[in-house]
Amino acid sequence: MRATAMYFIDVLALRAGNEKGEDEADTVGCCSLRCEHVTLEPPNYVIFDFLGKDSIRYYNKVTVDEQVFKNIKIFKRDKKDSDGLFDRVNVSVLAHLRIVYPGADVVCRLT
Repeated sequence: MRATAMYFIDVLALRAGNEKGEDEADTVGCCSLRCEHVTLEPPNYVIFDFLGKDSIRYYNKVTVDEQVFKNIKIFKRDKKDSDGLFDRVNVSVLAHLRIVYPGADVVCRLT
């Protein structure tokens, strides 16, 4: 799950997101995606539809790696639409990970 979440953040440029209180708008980031926000379309398309930062609708159909498509299919299995897609990952876990770009002198942290 961590690897797929990092793929969404790194390759698809989704923000990491975080949990919100009841008085805040229902905006979504990667870690707060629910199954209802992600639709799979074979052979390897993912359709995102949710309220992003500042309550702006994010709708995008993207091509993903075959393994990412398979992972999302597994993550959605036996879950309700209202269930979290990445139910075993949170922002604090991802914040400690580093992204190392091969062949470059760049190392990124999410913090």
